[in-house]
Amino acid sequence: MRVTTVRTTQPIFAAILLSATLAPRSLPAQKVQRIALRDAVTARQAVVRLADLLPADASEQLRTGAGEIALGDAPLPGVHRTLQRMQLLRALRGVPELRDALDVPPAIDVARWSRPLTREEVCAAIRQILRANQFEGADSLRAQDVEFSSAIAVTEEAPALRVTRIEPALDGVGTRVRLWIASEPGVPPFWVKVARAINPMPGIPAQTTRSRGRDSVPTGRKMFAMPGAGTTAPALNVPADVSYQESHARETLRANRRDSPVVIQSGKRVRVVIEGPGIRITTTAVALDPGRQGQRIRV
Repeated sequence: MRVTTVRTTQPIFAAILLSATLAPRSLPAQKVQRIALRDAVTARQAVVRLADLLPADASEQLRTGAGEIALGDAPLPGVHRTLQRMQLLRALRGVPELRDALDVPPAIDVARWSRPLTREEVCAAIRQILRANQFEGADSLRAQDVEFSSAIAVTEEAPALRVTRIEPALDGVGTRVRLWIASEPGVPPFWVKVARAINPMPGIPAQTTRSRGRDSVPTGRKMFAMPGAGTTAPALNVPADVSYQESHARETLRANRRDSPVVIQSGKRVRVVIEGPGIRITTTAVALDPGRQGQRIRV
């Protein structure tokens, strides 16, 4: 019996030792590799999104999910905004998969991408409005004629420039033009100077009328001529509820009156103001004909 017991026990202990030797060691839990957000970024859009903070090598899947999380408006050009860590964690509260995958720094500095507005862009906007209003010299206007008093920063590759006013320069030399960027409402309107006079096309008919004791010249484009180029009296406005056809009919009846006085003398310099939706252009011209109340003249 002893021999049988010994022979049976030896293989059992050998099998136990062999299984312990060949058993694989338990692997430690793998640590998830977090993606560190950048601590300084330059936003290209008006709204800062979490995708703007990702590094360049972030996966497309992660970038798509982060692009749906908005972090507020981007700062204006030249201004910086700081995003705090707690602010980002609050934004990630509803997306735990992103929160666990990202390493958020204590603070992130956000700037806005911008570039200086060029003279060529301003010249093209002025040339466009001059052609639309039949002003002479539109094709000969050059970028070198445009002068900036200070640099204008834009945040788009192709900003939508709009001319809102054209008038003689304050120093009497050249013309100054007021513009604004319709696609960037946060940028305030600005003035530029054109080192040349901008005059209307010769032969544009002007219909004169007396209103509130001043001489005005309304046309289909709401043109007004006021004697005295050196005066600073504001231009008169045509009521919006009165159509040009009705006004023209009334002024034609007044023009037939023989006792109508001459309100504009031939050869006299007048101020011409053209107003339209979103634009007001002021310039000077010389009356080629004497103008009576309600009469069309050439300037």
